[in-house]
Amino acid sequence: VPLDGTPSDQAPGESLRVAEQGGLRVLQAAQPAGWGDLYAFEPTPRHAVDFELGNWYTSTHPESRFVKTLTAQRMTPEGRLILRNLSLTEVRGGQAEERLLEVADLPRTLREVFGLDVPDGARFRAFEAPSA
Repeated sequence: VPLDGTPSDQAPGESLRVAEQGGLRVLQAAQPAGWGDLYAFEPTPRHAVDFELGNWYTSTHPESRFVKTLTAQRMTPEGRLILRNLSLTEVRGGQAEERLLEVADLPRTLREVFGLDVPDGARFRAFEAPSA
């Protein structure tokens, strides 16, 4: 997405832009009522150390959404595929179609839909009981 405010088509029916608001840049998504804010960031230099703690937390902390939730996304020429736990959503032209999966369907879905090398019988932390 260009940082100069130029809209960028990400998928059919999905457009993003970066707008300047004060000293911040705001990633926005086109919505029926206009541009909606997604998140803001400062246009200042960053270093790898600035991201290490946040990345460690999101990928390892027991309370992280990315540890507690099975998540996969894939862009296609037609739209976007989103897996959140057992919900598989296909978004095309701004329309979303959701279907629910069984845990046993996940390895095959992750291989065939998302192109990930997941073996049959794989276990997913999002569906395991927390250890005491």
